[in-house]
Amino acid sequence: MNEQKEIKTRLIKCLLELVILQFLNEKEMHGYQIIKEIKEEHGVYFGPSTIYPQLNGLEKRKLIRGRWEMHKNRPHKTYQLTTYGRNQLCLSTAVLTQLNLTIDLQKGVPTTEKAVENIPSALA
Repeated sequence: MNEQKEIKTRLIKCLLELVILQFLNEKEMHGYQIIKEIKEEHGVYFGPSTIYPQLNGLEKRKLIRGRWEMHKNRPHKTYQLTTYGRNQLCLSTAVLTQLNLTIDLQKGVPTTEKAVENIPSALA
């Protein structure tokens, strides 16, 4: 694994809770869908042993709500973001934005706008 991909994997793992909340902010999903979306959107694979404990923790903290339903004669637990979870996602996003701006100012890192312009090449 190259160094850039390794850093990306570590950062996403640190922010996995927020990544999951962000996906559930867009639509209801079951665990396997979340695993697939993370892989497709971020190019990083986190298996069931990583995702399902995160989902259980988020559900216990009332950030998400799960419900069982049958799909092709198999039970699936579908998760949705709660109002509390949406509020926490907004607060977390605001804090991350503020941290990013603080790092930019203190470390002389390129501005946020420049960093956003560089995302496509960083993710390639």
